[in-house]
Amino acid sequence: MPLIEPLPEVKVDPELLKRMNRLVETGQLGSGKTDWPRIMAHHPDPQVVQHRLDLIAKNGTDGGGLLGSRLRELLRLANAQLVGCDACSQARYDPEVPEADVACAVVGAGEDLDDRERLALAFQRKLHLDHWSIDAETYRELGTVFTTAEIVELADTITSIMGPGRFLHTLDMLGSDDPVLTWSHTPATAARDADVNSSELTHRS
Repeated sequence: MPLIEPLPEVKVDPELLKRMNRLVETGQLGSGKTDWPRIMAHHPDPQVVQHRLDLIAKNGTDGGGLLGSRLRELLRLANAQLVGCDACSQARYDPEVPEADVACAVVGAGEDLDDRERLALAFQRKLHLDHWSIDAETYRELGTVFTTAEIVELADTITSIMGPGRFLHTLDMLGSDDPVLTWSHTPATAARDADVNSSELTHRS
């Protein structure tokens, strides 16, 4: 169970829940469950939740962008490795990407990748690990194989999955322990529970 308990299905807007279940059916949620979007459903702004579902759904398709589904899938899987998200690593959005290419994306090898993929993944690693090293030469090199619009889309794609991926890692999505925070948690209930536990220990002693 994740460290933050997902919102119960009965508390989720029915239309949003349908969309979540469709993402499970298409394999776009690596856990095979709706836990992640139901955690996001705690967010007070439904549009934020809707936006996150849109991003997940779009990630496995061409989505109207210029990068294409294969490169987007390689970026997603490399991101999963870089942030340590096991649930993301298990999901496969594009069946046309063979496991050998996935391995190349993860370890940064370039033998089985074309120049666009190799440079995009190198750019991604720099954004994750050493964004201070990104300079004019970095963009000049990207410009040899990408248009300006593609570079902006590339950067936006990478940065839009970095944060959620790191958040997912902290939640231990595939863990077996009880949640640290229940779906109905408030500081007031936590204080009350602490008082009850303290009182029980005092009586036992």
